Amino acid sequence: MLGIALDAMYGFDRDRAEAHMEGLGAYDALLIDPRLFLSLRNEAGEKEQLARHLQARGFDHTEPYPAKALGWFSRSQNARRAAGPQGSDPRALCQSTL
Repeated sequence: MLGIALDAMYGFDRDRAEAHMEGLGAYDALLIDPRLFLSLRNEAGEKEQLARHLQARGFDHTEPYPAKALGWFSRSQNARRAAGPQGSDPRALCQSTL
């Protein structure tokens, strides 16, 4: 399942952002704007920290996306197998942002 968040999730406080990070296990891949995902990141170091955080959550394949400085984060087959079945429903994550 693919999660896409380009700018709709900007501006979360730390606790709410962390809750959303915990829910990312339901996704096999993410297409995000690293500058605006959950909070504003203007510095390259902040974007790199986000990438490391996602990698620690199993998104072990990262590459730039050719449009608008987006980032593609996905799980390799090995990472998906290691993560096992995920019980969370990503629709609940999306609905909680409305």
